[in-house]
Amino acid sequence: METTRREFLRALGTSAVVIALNPLELIASESRDKISVDGYVHRIPGDRLSDSFHKDEQRNLWVPVYNKVRDFYSNDFDIKIDLREEQEVNERKLDRNHVAVEYTTMDEMLNNPRDVLYAFGGQEFMDELEAEIKRAQKAEGWDYKTAEAEIFSTLKEGTNKTFSGEGGFGSEISHRAWILPSKTYDRARNDEELVNAYAFSVTHEIGHVLSLEHPIGSGFFSEYGQHNFMNPTGELKDIFSFNFDIHPDQVRQIKQYLRTD
Repeated sequence: METTRREFLRALGTSAVVIALNPLELIASESRDKISVDGYVHRIPGDRLSDSFHKDEQRNLWVPVYNKVRDFYSNDFDIKIDLREEQEVNERKLDRNHVAVEYTTMDEMLNNPRDVLYAFGGQEFMDELEAEIKRAQKAEGWDYKTAEAEIFSTLKEGTNKTFSGEGGFGSEISHRAWILPSKTYDRARNDEELVNAYAFSVTHEIGHVLSLEHPIGSGFFSEYGQHNFMNPTGELKDIFSFNFDIHPDQVRQIKQYLRTD
């Protein structure tokens, strides 16, 4: 359901209308690292969560999702979350302390393949991509745009075949995460369970953006315990009840990451 950066690689400036969530009910101190999260919900025709954002003035599903995410991280960090109405992420303002999370489909995510490839491979992977495009130009006699389109088409086809299109991705390189609609979460019996499930996905992917990897082991044998939020899979009863925690070692790792120049 969830995919690591390594697994992904193997397969392969606009202004915003901001809807601020409820303010944190705590006093931030200088020792509390600040994290800003911009939540983008793309228009997905017929999708319940997308409709609840774009057709419901109260954003009745996404506000509780992000409130739960905020509450999870606010024990250790001064976190501010804004839901944003524009479709495109303002990449220029993103950094270690300011991240973006998009709710979107795999196909829409891959509409900007350079963004995705950079997110999971960095400049080294982009250099390899350019070399591959040049090889295709030389071998096939194509111009640059034709070679680029063919390479991207192959990458997109391979990605769609490899991944289910569920779960999500998080990248500390680009300070972005993508959350994909999940058929598994359709098993939720009510709105509360659905909110808990997507809050888990968002919380988990933000963890990746903040430098965390999956714990060693899984389930009962996970190094941080059965209910750690960075475990790649979990029992649906825990997901639907948001029965997760964060380990002190993970808190220290995030703090070290945020304070690194």
